[in-house]
Formats: sequence, structure tokens, C-alpha cells
Amino acid sequence: MNTVVIADALQVAGKVAVEFVKANKKEIIKLGFRLAEAYGRSLIKIWETKKNKGIRDGKGTDQNEESNKDSGGNTESKVGTKQKETSFSFSDIANQTGALPDPIIPGVLYPGDMCTLAGENHSGKSLLMYHIGLCLAQGKQLNLSAEQTPPYDKYEVLVYDRENSNAVLSKRYGGIDVKRFRILRGKDFTSIDDLLDDLELQLKEIPRDSNVLACIDNATAFKMPTSGPKITDFYTRLQSIIDRIQIDDKRLTVIIAAHLSSSATAKRDDARVLGATQLISGASANLYIKNTRFGKHKKILKATKNRLGNYPEDAFLLSIIDEAPWRFEFDRMIAEKDALPLSGSQTQEDSTPPRSEEKTATEVPAHAKATTDSTVDPRRQFTSAEIKEIIRRKNAGERIEDIAKEKGTSMKTLYKWINKYREEHPDE
Repeated sequence: MNTVVIADALQVAGKVAVEFVKANKKEIIKLGFRLAEAYGRSLIKIWETKKNKGIRDGKGTDQNEESNKDSGGNTESKVGTKQKETSFSFSDIANQTGALPDPIIPGVLYPGDMCTLAGENHSGKSLLMYHIGLCLAQGKQLNLSAEQTPPYDKYEVLVYDRENSNAVLSKRYGGIDVKRFRILRGKDFTSIDDLLDDLELQLKEIPRDSNVLACIDNATAFKMPTSGPKITDFYTRLQSIIDRIQIDDKRLTVIIAAHLSSSATAKRDDARVLGATQLISGASANLYIKNTRFGKHKKILKATKNRLGNYPEDAFLLSIIDEAPWRFEFDRMIAEKDALPLSGSQTQEDSTPPRSEEKTATEVPAHAKATTDSTVDPRRQFTSAEIKEIIRRKNAGERIEDIAKEKGTSMKTLYKWINKYREEHPDE
């Protein structure tokens, strides 16, 4: 009910009552109040009729109603505390040019993504996040795929790190000087909300035209929420921060490291993240990094989700260069099944080919063996061409020990591969 109308009615009733009191006509006073009540009700009825008509016509009549314009010049109507949601033309959005920014990792990671990077312990999550951050902070190529990305403007990089000590970082990255890269420990954070509060404060100090990469290492250490509703609240707030930053002509990309349990596979449908079972499904992009049969210096990076829907089926086979600064280099694309260890009981060094006299279900046909670049066996580490090149280098005087170290395997394993190749290629 409109308070102005009520006040008018009471004012009329009061005036009538005063006049009749002066005339000392008590019986007529009651009639005065009834007349005032009827007058007030008629005013209220007229006001409600106008209000209902105004709503149907898209116009407000309340004195508290206000009109304002959004950033696009559209008029929005406020009635009380409710506000009409701003709408956008589908055609304008669908035909917007330049809507898709240049990728950070082609087909896998784009500016503005909320990305989870999942993997088991010691799989290389921290190494990969630091590699991406250092390259972006210096405007360098990431070298994580065969496709070269366009030159980057230097990013501002924030890494919330409770995983790696100062000593570890000094050993891995000593000797390099990067101006746009900051590490935050979050010692006083008691929840993930504290981290998001700090992120908003940090972003205010960054130039408006700078793209930003924020990394969280890791979800468990920073007490990421574990229930579905709380994870939804976390992503909702994080997305609102990303949207606000984009209005200021810069993009915020977030990568969250998450531990996979040792029993989880790398597939999205059955990935189990310790401490946050729904963390992966809520992100706009999912990556995992995993150990391979090729030794500790070889990892695969596999995309299992990107909302653009164009991520590759195969995995990126990456090599770790453990000389400061530690970094990754792209090797080749590879099918996941051809890169993972043969079984949980076998280590990378134990992944040796079967003996020549043994019959196996995956034996390669004779015509495939005759092709120099064909795979010797689907379960083996090397192609025929690779083994042939190793033999050439050995015959040229290189030490087999050095070659084995370069390939991330043992001399014993490498000799088995060489002997197997010679048995299958006796004429070479």
C-alpha cells in the first residue's frame, strides 16, 4: 500500500474531526471519520488501478521507481529492489568479430578460461603451471604444441603457491629475471574466499590493458570447497571476477592444480579429485598431465574438456628439460593408449618389448615391419625409424649410455630394443 495515500487520508480525517470537535457535535464526529475512511479507500483504489495498468504497459507509477541506462544504452526499469535483466541480441553476439581470442595452447586453453590441471603426485602439474606462467610473463612461445601461437603481449602472472618451497623454486629457476611474475603464499588465508578476496585486490593494482594469468597450486592446500553447492558458489564468484576484468579490456585466465587419486584414470567421467570431486566438472576447461612409459622426463598433456569443443583427440607428448630454467618442450602428438605405462605394476624402465620367439596378440604384420616409420609393436617405446637412428648414432661413436639418458630409459632396455630391431630387420 502506498504510504503517501495513507498519509493523505489521515490528514483529511484529522481536519474533519477537529472541525466537528470545535462544534461540539460528537455524533457527527463518527460520521466524519467514516467519510475520511471512504475518501482514503477511494484514493487507494485509484492508485492500485493505475499501478496495475502501469505494469501491463511496462511503466511504473511508484514514487520509488527509477529509470537508468546500462552500458549499452538500454533503459532498465527498477520497481522496488527488483531490476529487469538486460537482454542482448542473438544476432549481435553470433556475428561479433574477434570474439575468440588467440589461444594460449591451441585447441586446449584460451584467455578467460577457468581451467583445472589434474594429475597424480609428481606428474608435473607445478612444472607445467610455472612453464606457462614464465612464458606468458616474458611474451615467449610456450612450445607445447606443433602449432606456434601468435606473439603475446606480456601477461601479469600471479601464482598462489603452497606446494613448492623457495629452495625448490631457486633450484629450478635460478638465474632468470622476470618482472611480471609474482608468487603469493597465502599464509593467512583460512578459506578459498580469502584467496578470491586477495585476487580482487591484486587485480586492482594491475594496469587495465594487461592480461592476467592466476594459478592456484593446489586445490587441496588452499582448502577448495568439497561439496557441490560450495563449488558452484566458488565458480560463480570466480566467473564474475573474470567478467568484470574483461570489461576493463583485459582477460583473466585461471589454472587450478588438482590432485588425482592414484586409482583414478585420466578420463573426465571417472576422474576423482582428492578433496573436490566436482571441481573438474565445474571448470570451463580440463587438462590432465600424466606419466608415460617413456621415462620420468616424458609426460602427456591431454584435454578432456573445452567449451569451444575443438580439443584434439590425441595427447601432447612433452619432454621435461631439467636444466635451469626447468621447462617443457613439445615432442609429438600421440594416442593416449600408446603413451601410458603398460600396467600399474610396471615402471617406465620395465616397459620392454616381448621376446622374438613369443607370440603376442598385438604382433605387427610383415608388411608393416617393412615400413621404416611404422611402429615395431604397439606396446613398445620406439618406432622403427627411431631405433634405426639410435643404431646409426651408436655406430658413429656415441655412447649408448648417453643415448639412453637422452631417451629417458636404461641401457639394458635400449639394448633389448636394438636387438629386437635387428632380429626383425636382419638385412640392415
